[in-house]
Amino acid sequence: MDKATLVSRGDIDISGRILEALNRAEVPVTLGAWHNVPDLGESEFIVATPLYDDKGPLAANRRILGALQDAGIYKQVPLLRLSVRSPWDPLVKALSKDLAARSEGFVHIVRRDKTTPLYSVIFAPFVGRGGAVPAKHVEGKENLRRFLIDRIHISGSAVDDALADLQHRSSTSIFPVQLAVAEARKLGLA
Repeated sequence: MDKATLVSRGDIDISGRILEALNRAEVPVTLGAWHNVPDLGESEFIVATPLYDDKGPLAANRRILGALQDAGIYKQVPLLRLSVRSPWDPLVKALSKDLAARSEGFVHIVRRDKTTPLYSVIFAPFVGRGGAVPAKHVEGKENLRRFLIDRIHISGSAVDDALADLQHRSSTSIFPVQLAVAEARKLGLA
């Protein structure tokens, strides 16, 4: 397993937007992670979903692509770098095992509306239990700041950078973030 997966901030951002779109569409996801493909010289974003086994690969891909279209991000997703797989796929199992030992992921924040300061916060661990990725809705920039610092324990400087980013963009990501499953559940993020 190549552990030196290098992904850009743009990659992290689009993967967060993908997971947020899948959350809204209630698509079950057991793994959402970047994986380095040495033969291609780049990384691919792997989405493991039980739909792959339950409905078949084509139906799973259609459902995911439909969720991306519904979210208005289809054209922004590098589809050649998106891989939909079964939770039982050997690569997914290996990635899950490797990532579970590290217990980290990222927080993705989407500004829901420019006029109303409403934000969706998603904690996207690299390995999950399945089901839709839950989102916590926070109203107000200061409430968001307090939630990220006081409840998720993200450094103030990382939060300030993310909030500054949200002034110019509709979404941002903070990486890496470590959050215990029990704490994520308590915060409404798991």
